[in-house]
Amino acid sequence: MNSTARLAPDARLVLLSPHLDDAVWSLGGAVPAWRRDREVTIVTLCDGDAEPAVAARLTEPAHRWRAFGGVAARRDEDARAAAMLGCARIGLGHRDAALRASPDCEFECPAPDALFAAPGGAGAPTVPDALEARLRALLRPDDQVIAPLGFGGHVDHCIAHLLARRLPHTVAYYAEFPYYAPAHAATLAEQVRALGLAAMPVALECDWPAWVDASLCYRSQVIRLFGGRARFIDALSAYAGDTPRCLIWSTR
Repeated sequence: MNSTARLAPDARLVLLSPHLDDAVWSLGGAVPAWRRDREVTIVTLCDGDAEPAVAARLTEPAHRWRAFGGVAARRDEDARAAAMLGCARIGLGHRDAALRASPDCEFECPAPDALFAAPGGAGAPTVPDALEARLRALLRPDDQVIAPLGFGGHVDHCIAHLLARRLPHTVAYYAEFPYYAPAHAATLAEQVRALGLAAMPVALECDWPAWVDASLCYRSQVIRLFGGRARFIDALSAYAGDTPRCLIWSTR
């Protein structure tokens, strides 16, 4: 793995998104500037449909927390957001951690707390071989990748981070909205050091209106997580800072 703040203008930029919103919510403001001189592709890892037996259980009171909205509808939201920003979108079809289960329908994460781990240390999740193979198959040798740091500890974000670190490509990182906010800068710096990344935050030019418009394409999650547009925009504004910027973590 290489890390660099210098993004070669001719290389495709691949934004790894654990779920159907993470890359646009965290980096959407930087995409218009990137698109001036490069191809940008969002690769969403966890956009696979639940197995029918799992889907049938999501209405049970004990499992309603697993329902984040219809996956097909959320894929449509992701496609609209990517199109609005002028970039391609590819889904790898892996299932969200809340929906993963054994053939006899035993859930991988039995309770909400089990959705959270850490990208480093003994408790780090395992990167599925099939997921890694699917990602490697679509990457070009000169692609440059921006991947999540796993801030907040969601297991799928940790898997995306660990997967990126296995790649031979140039990789930079982003701290995920809504888990990260500027008030968490010291905590994140400690995490970056613990992960062994000699990386520093780099502020990127940001198109705030385009960021907001693309982010609001994820209507199901804006309503589910924030209760509506106003609270979502307030939270995204706090993430972006007084002078809106997108941040990537990279060596200089």
